Amino acid sequence: MRKRIIISFLLLVFVVTNGNATETRPVAVSPGSESGMVMVGQSCPTFSWSAVPWTEAYRVVVFQAVGDEVLSYEEMEALTNPVLSKEILGPALSWTPSEENRLSNGGLYVWYVQAVDSQGVGVW
Repeated sequence: MRKRIIISFLLLVFVVTNGNATETRPVAVSPGSESGMVMVGQSCPTFSWSAVPWTEAYRVVVFQAVGDEVLSYEEMEALTNPVLSKEILGPALSWTPSEENRLSNGGLYVWYVQAVDSQGVGVW
């Protein structure tokens, strides 16, 4: 009986820990659009996203939009280079690029945010 309790407890710990690291993803909040593509009205927009409890850092990557649909990060990365990329350490939930990293006004962009754990593994 005691062995079953210990095994059940270890299984529960594994499921909870594994579920937190793989299922909780950051959600891009702003600038945002239902289509996933955003027309930038200012050259240094503030990017914001939802919190992920286990993260040590976030990565924000912006691409010039390609085509009419939003692709996964992996598909976008295979097609083109990012126009902007930044790693933000700590619990920050937003970032505004500096003037030297500005985007072109009126451009159509797709951006992604990745939560990264203490071992450098992340989810988009």
